[in-house]
Amino acid sequence: MGKTRFKYFNEDALELFTIIIVIAGILLGFKVNYLFFIMPAAAIILIVFYIRIIRIKTIKKQKEKIRDFWGKKYIQDRSFPDIIKFFLFIKESKNNRIYTIDDTTWNDLDMDIVFKEVDHTVSITGSQYLYYLLRTPVFNDKLLSERAHIINKLLKNKKTSQILQYNLQNIGEATDVSFKFLRKGLEANRKLLIIYRILGYIILPEIIIIFFYPLMGIIILTISLFINIIIHTFNKYRIFEEISEFKYFSRLINCAREIVKVDTEDIEINKEEIECLIQKLKKISRNLSFINFGTGITKTEIETFAEILSALFLIEPIIFYNTINLINKYKNELVELHTLIGRIDALIAIASYKKSLDYYSEPVLEFDSNHKKLRYYIETKNIYHPLLKEPVSNSFKLKKGGAIITGSNASGKSTFLKTVGVNTIFAQSVFFTFSEFYRSSYHKIFTSIGTTDNLIEGESYFMVEARLLKRIIEEEDKNIPVLCILDEIFRGTNTIERISAGIEVLKYFTGRNFCVIAATHDLELANFSKDFCENYHFREEIIGRDIIFSYVLHNGVCKTKNALKILKNMGYPEEIYKGAINFGKVDNQKY
Repeated sequence: MGKTRFKYFNEDALELFTIIIVIAGILLGFKVNYLFFIMPAAAIILIVFYIRIIRIKTIKKQKEKIRDFWGKKYIQDRSFPDIIKFFLFIKESKNNRIYTIDDTTWNDLDMDIVFKEVDHTVSITGSQYLYYLLRTPVFNDKLLSERAHIINKLLKNKKTSQILQYNLQNIGEATDVSFKFLRKGLEANRKLLIIYRILGYIILPEIIIIFFYPLMGIIILTISLFINIIIHTFNKYRIFEEISEFKYFSRLINCAREIVKVDTEDIEINKEEIECLIQKLKKISRNLSFINFGTGITKTEIETFAEILSALFLIEPIIFYNTINLINKYKNELVELHTLIGRIDALIAIASYKKSLDYYSEPVLEFDSNHKKLRYYIETKNIYHPLLKEPVSNSFKLKKGGAIITGSNASGKSTFLKTVGVNTIFAQSVFFTFSEFYRSSYHKIFTSIGTTDNLIEGESYFMVEARLLKRIIEEEDKNIPVLCILDEIFRGTNTIERISAGIEVLKYFTGRNFCVIAATHDLELANFSKDFCENYHFREEIIGRDIIFSYVLHNGVCKTKNALKILKNMGYPEEIYKGAINFGKVDNQKY
């Protein structure tokens, strides 16, 4: 918060400097010479001229940026604590009744990084909605088809998308929207409003007094102006978060007004709903127009002048207290407008991101409530991971309730697991996948991949993993299959118990409404599970001292090993790796 406030007041430095020049010019004009009245006039003209130049340059730069970045891969610097707030707000509002990707699964699949790759939004509103979209996969054909239809329309109508983005960017990229008003409402001491009104209104009669009693009038006006500036500055610091959010709501409503003016042809962006909300929020917009200064990229000359008047006449705190009741009354409408505008930005971002891909496909998702034909099913062709610069695609078909992926160290098992997980989320949230073909049943997805010891709570590796697996077991759903993705199941315990417990867990999952994909080094686990799990593997080739990985998925259990070869190639003492070979009878091949 300290850094944010510092940045905020740094942006206001020009405003405060101008106010000082205005006050000094007025006082010197009355006290010394009327020529000093030129100072405030000149200061205002200069700042208006300066703001106009900055505004023109900024608008040109933003339009060029939108054109240059459309359909290209790029990463934006985002604040996840701000982005996640809308998702948490909706989740809490629905009392956790909606299915969401849990934190463990999200982190296991590196979805924060994936999100940054996809996030072509131009406003905090859009990035918040996009994050919410990816965290809440759905099980509704109609909803997903509607999203895909709009995204594809936006993809084909690049010019319209870019016009919408230009308006959306005026909301701002770094606004801290906490939603605390929209959840519980806002309380404030309205007794201060009377004092602020008196101090603001008294300036005008004090100026008149100067013409009749110059010395006394100047003294009184000077004292009043400095009191108001101190109150203005102190009030900004005290209610900084509230004022920041009020300004956000104003920019949101102004953005909505501009968006409904855009000719979007047959692209359905809920214009009628947006126009209805604008009408309901008209009074809030009118009030907030007096404090919507300083943070938009297209700050106008009028807004600059009004900002100076706000400091002198305490307009900002007066409007603040007058608007509290309106915000509380229309908080649901503000949430709805935030959602609709964020949705537009998010869908345009997805369209732009899809344009940057070499290839993608819309999934074929099927749901059988009787669990007879498609209890669990996944079929893909040339599926790949979006974060890899030169990905190796793979094709596979999973008909049984489970699959075991074996392979040597660094052969691609974990990446493949994450590839399946990421594509499952994209299929059921934004209705496209990183593949040439993708067909599956609907799934709820849970993972146990990046397990580590929990030192703070004193849990061992095995305890943490056991708890994560237990959470998946408790998520059994009779209507929707649960896709559980596991990496090195029970690796935190001894070999005998690891294999025996692993077999029983896999058997439990595949005997119920679960679809399990597990990677393991334990070839015994794969062999013992072949009756209820399909087997796939990755392999490598040893050429001299080099280990070449193909990252291509093959049928069956892995038959190659590379751990001892790696030790030899790393220069371990000969007695270690040869002793290991002789001890375990691991490999009869000559080194």
